[in-house]
Amino acid sequence: MKITEIKAIQDLADCIGTDGCYFICLCTVAEKITGKTVVLKAKGGANGKLFGSVTAKEIAVVVSNQFNVKVDKRKITVDDIKAFGTYNAQVRLHAKVTASFKVQVVEE
Repeated sequence: MKITEIKAIQDLADCIGTDGCYFICLCTVAEKITGKTVVLKAKGGANGKLFGSVTAKEIAVVVSNQFNVKVDKRKITVDDIKAFGTYNAQVRLHAKVTASFKVQVVEE
């Protein structure tokens, strides 16, 4: 991390006040997740469709395991996943901190 980035983070923390450290931690978590691809294995049929669908809870578990961060399933936004493939997802860590990532669903 560059000194100018550290200075910008410190300035941001000063503006926010007592929650500055918490906000910086959330920004660090968002930085870990943003732009990454999470691979989720699921059971499916022969025609490329899943048995059921992939839920935000399953995504939260995989994100938590892969990045070593706890993510609330209620904060994950993703389209309905009912087939194998790659989907865009977001997790809202704070009102001002959102991380975008991809969910790749592969056959188990």
